[in-house]
Amino acid sequence: MSDSHTLFSEVIDNITEQEKQWIEEESIKMAAQIDLGSLCEMNWEKNKDGTYELNFYSTDYGDVEAIATMLRKFIAKFKPDVIYTFEFVVTCSEPEVGEFFGGAFVITNKKVYSMGTGDWCGRKVYEIINRRKKK
Repeated sequence: MSDSHTLFSEVIDNITEQEKQWIEEESIKMAAQIDLGSLCEMNWEKNKDGTYELNFYSTDYGDVEAIATMLRKFIAKFKPDVIYTFEFVVTCSEPEVGEFFGGAFVITNKKVYSMGTGDWCGRKVYEIINRRKKK
């Protein structure tokens, strides 16, 4: 039996001490709600100006939808004019059909927009078929 892996790596910069504390607490709360040890790995680096840079990533598994939801809450609370993007890939330890895909999120203070590569492929096939019918 093969293992699936959700992989991503993104950075958020210029995070204040208060924002850092909120992210740490919120990620623990959300992980507990979905019965995970953590949503993802988080590395913090302190910038020269006293703010922080957060690299959140996964080398095995991360709940990308929960992370996107947390980022929307963060933006709404602290940075309402910011738009974040976040991409991911799902891969498998053995070549199994349907176990390789990816996706992306665009996150605002009000909404999380998402797309998966399978959705995109389906829409593109539909567009091509419709164009061919019109010829």
